[in-house]
Amino acid sequence: MEPRREDAPAWRSPAYRALAVLGTVLVGARLDLAQGATLGLVLCLALAPVWWRAAWSVVGYRWLVAAAVLAVVAGFWLTSHAATDHTTNTTIALRNSLLVIGLPVLVGFLVWACRQVAPPLLAVCFGLAMLVTVPTGGAFATNPWKFGFATPVTIVLLGLAWWSGRRWVQVVVALVISAVHGINDARSAFAILFIVAVVMLWEGRPTTATRRASGLRAGAFVAGLGAGAYWLVQALILDGAFGEATQARTQAQIEQSGSVLVGGRPEIGAFRYLLAHRPMGFGSGTLLTSEDILVAKEGMASVGYEPNNGYVENYMFGGQIELHSGVGDLWAWSGAAGLLLAAVLAVVVAVHTTRGIGASTSVALALALAIRFFWDLLFSPFVSSTMNLVLLLGLGFGVWWVGDDGRRRAQPRPESESANIHA
Repeated sequence: MEPRREDAPAWRSPAYRALAVLGTVLVGARLDLAQGATLGLVLCLALAPVWWRAAWSVVGYRWLVAAAVLAVVAGFWLTSHAATDHTTNTTIALRNSLLVIGLPVLVGFLVWACRQVAPPLLAVCFGLAMLVTVPTGGAFATNPWKFGFATPVTIVLLGLAWWSGRRWVQVVVALVISAVHGINDARSAFAILFIVAVVMLWEGRPTTATRRASGLRAGAFVAGLGAGAYWLVQALILDGAFGEATQARTQAQIEQSGSVLVGGRPEIGAFRYLLAHRPMGFGSGTLLTSEDILVAKEGMASVGYEPNNGYVENYMFGGQIELHSGVGDLWAWSGAAGLLLAAVLAVVVAVHTTRGIGASTSVALALALAIRFFWDLLFSPFVSSTMNLVLLLGLGFGVWWVGDDGRRRAQPRPESESANIHA
């Protein structure tokens, strides 16, 4: 559904344009203040009277708001319920709740910002803000590209390619970045950008199919392409195409669990066992007991992982519940309501992405963020994947998915009226 436009020209004042760019930069920078609040979130909340009407006019956004609010309420209720036999922490509950409820706030602001400034410019500003504020702790020292620069550089370059308005530029950029990912041991990122390039090329074919048929065929095509890319990348790695270190690590993961996905993400086993152990979830501020942790370890051991190495106690459950999976984290924090939020997000992204592919109107950045979302939903912590999701939903609801079921493409030039509305 396309947002109402009758008052749009009055909105596009220099002051609003400046606010749109400033807010986008602060959202992308993710500058922490306290208790999980960020400077960007505070600004977006303060500007809510300005942007809420534009965002609320989008049906998919309303579903996002409803699901996020329900998840937050359920998270607090589950925390209160678990307090009888678990340790609970109000600070943790507040931080996780702000992360969830902040999603529609930040997305709503970006929907409005797309009407003030050319969306490709917003994407570039968002990526640059992420780039200059890359956290340099943790695993960054072992692989700065993979654990720091890869995501923001990808957003910036694909944003610039989108701005060019040329499909071949987007394809070339996607392939170049994919190669850089492969060289730097970023296996999933390499596969995602490879898929993006193939899909963009596939969309250039002549088509006369009906919308429904095109959408269904597009979904099947992407699913098949993803499976093919998985086996192709695995074969290349095992043949040593990406270096001996990557080859050895992948081989060890396959020998450990029979699959590079399961071997590389043993937290899947913990999620599966904890879900069977306590289907209702734990709560946004609940800490696991020693019995719960043993259950999680059993799940990880079931996929061939040795869990008695400090990782489970110190990282996964040392300060809160972290299952290294977006859907796993949402379930642990909010139970069925968390699963509902994950389902709403998955349906919205899947439907609009396949429609765009079926109509051959996709943007490489949109495809990259959408495929990354599904990967993160299964294999990445929710806290570290929210920025990609914010950008995907903000530009999706604001430009990529509006008008004629998401089939009209934004013009890349800032001065163009349609650059602010259609994709």
